[in-house]
Amino acid sequence: GNDMKSGTFRVFKGETTRQIDGHTCQEALAGAWYFEPLDYEGDTLWSIPFPTQTLAAEAALREE
Repeated sequence: GNDMKSGTFRVFKGETTRQIDGHTCQEALAGAWYFEPLDYEGDTLWSIPFPTQTLAAEAALREE
């Protein structure tokens, strides 16, 4: 799939998740990229949206 696993985080596209934004209760942005810990199973998005997969992955690396 489109998922990119880097270390302890997973990077994925908004259109592939059913999670919602915990602040706005809106669905994930279809074209945006998000990251979350591999063991995260919450119903809300863990990260803010990023415009590209690269930016999301770089942000995930900074979190490690």
